[in-house]
Amino acid sequence: MYVYVGKFLGTHGLKGEIKLKSNFEYIDRILKKGFNFYIGDNKNKEIFSNYRIHKGNYLVVFKGLEDINLIEKYINKKVYVLRDDLNLDANSLVYEDYIGLSCYFNDEFFGTVEDIVDYGRGNYVFIIQGEKEIIIPFSNNFIDKVKDNIIYFKNVRGFLSED
Repeated sequence: MYVYVGKFLGTHGLKGEIKLKSNFEYIDRILKKGFNFYIGDNKNKEIFSNYRIHKGNYLVVFKGLEDINLIEKYINKKVYVLRDDLNLDANSLVYEDYIGLSCYFNDEFFGTVEDIVDYGRGNYVFIIQGEKEIIIPFSNNFIDKVKDNIIYFKNVRGFLSED
């Protein structure tokens, strides 16, 4: 299963660096020499070589693509990794794992997670479909627990009521 980790914004310099915008929760596991990245709709496989941080973005370099002319094709492309390559324990979740889960507050069902969206600067929110669309910040302040394909929320009364 592919896991979305970010998007390439543009190149930097002439030596094949490309800006990766990412708030991926396991970034430390993927920015390692030899790690496989899959880019764009076709999931083109590239082997990670190196990175540095510049103005809040990761400037990454891939093996064999150390030239601006070779990396430009990936501008504005989404970036993925394979879930199995992350070596996560059974209880660890990535954003994609939340899609389709049932949502409960005070033991009452109120919808299903349709998507998780980045509203900028790493502010992710749940988009929940029920009787109406509900947007709840992706935060431990609102997630009580996740168990048996159910997200139990806390502190969300204001998001659920119309008053």
